[in-house]
Amino acid sequence: MSDCITIDSCYLLHLLKDLLFDELGTYTYTNNFQTKAIAIGRTPEDIKCQGLEVIIPKLPDLISSERTSSNIVEKLKWKIFIYDRNDTIVDINKLLNKLKNISSLYNYIYIPSSNTNKYSTLVFNIIHYQTHI
Repeated sequence: MSDCITIDSCYLLHLLKDLLFDELGTYTYTNNFQTKAIAIGRTPEDIKCQGLEVIIPKLPDLISSERTSSNIVEKLKWKIFIYDRNDTIVDINKLLNKLKNISSLYNYIYIPSSNTNKYSTLVFNIIHYQTHI
């Protein structure tokens, strides 16, 4: 992903849906309509989720902002949550190898399921610089 691309939640939704298509689980709505388990903001209400779910924030976190003589450079962090709703053994390395293709500036935290954490969770943070003229 080039640093000159403007990133928004819709861009990430389509990028991650394409990148993780085979790994994504399924949302099943009350009318039995099914779609891939990826959403912006939070899990949709009145649905059942099976398998791997990806939640993308509506907006990134602002880490820093620097003004130069002609523009403003913002350092942003997109915090993407990936939940294993079946609590099966997810191949984290396989997921990370795919996610690493998004950006060279990233970090992640893997949280296995436990008494306090219902589902195994991968928090994948993408760092992005955006310039405003």
